[in-house]
Amino acid sequence: MRGILSRTLLAAAVGAFPGAALAMDTELKPLTDRSDLLGWEAVGRVEIGDGGYCTGVLLAPDTVLTAAHCVLDTETGERVDVSTLEFRAGFRDGEVIARSDVSLAVAHPRFDPLAENDGDSIRHDVALLRLVNPIPAATASPYRVSSPPVSGHPVTVVSYGKGRANAASRQSGCELLAQAEGLIAFGCQGDPGSSGAPVFDTSGNHPKIVSIISSGTTYKGQPAVLGMSLPDMVTDLERAFQTGVGVWPEVLPDARHVRRGSTKRAGTARFLRP
Repeated sequence: MRGILSRTLLAAAVGAFPGAALAMDTELKPLTDRSDLLGWEAVGRVEIGDGGYCTGVLLAPDTVLTAAHCVLDTETGERVDVSTLEFRAGFRDGEVIARSDVSLAVAHPRFDPLAENDGDSIRHDVALLRLVNPIPAATASPYRVSSPPVSGHPVTVVSYGKGRANAASRQSGCELLAQAEGLIAFGCQGDPGSSGAPVFDTSGNHPKIVSIISSGTTYKGQPAVLGMSLPDMVTDLERAFQTGVGVWPEVLPDARHVRRGSTKRAGTARFLRP
């Protein structure tokens, strides 16, 4: 999609933290066997219209976290018609752990789909989707969001991407490189389709989501991605679902009708080719 990440912005983010170093590049492990998916079933593909997709992850049986630019057209700013969206949990080789259509969507109001290379937009590149059919926790256990760890802390990313779209891939041991004012740089790999992919801190008893991938580039010849701090963003969006502000399709005051959104289809990633 449009919205290419500036190398200057990433370099500034990393350079703001003296001593931060790029992590050693780690292999992407395809989660192609059912046993590989154990513990990661809540990560899936967000299908967008006729062929586009992003990565998403369950925060609750009926709620998916993904990137805002996956559901807003970055050329027109219009909202994607939710009737074109589907979440496929644990998608691999055409099979799914569970799937559901989407009934509602909301993107953070401070995300600007028309703003290229804008740090404030990237740090608000967050959206929630409400599923028509909740996915039981026994089938795919949702994750909680958490504040990001300190710079230098290892993280794990589970994502779908170009060239590996038929199964999720897990990259462990890439570092949180730097963070400033809610914008976070990770020394992890990102590709088209990785947008919205959860970044996990796995140091505790249960993995926690500390960010999602917004944009990607290379830095000093190694892959890197940008994300954001999530707790405040998710709180804002959950409140929006409660109030209806910014949610589409719009729920009319009598709650008996909805106003359908745009049928425009958003792109699927904001990545700078090396």
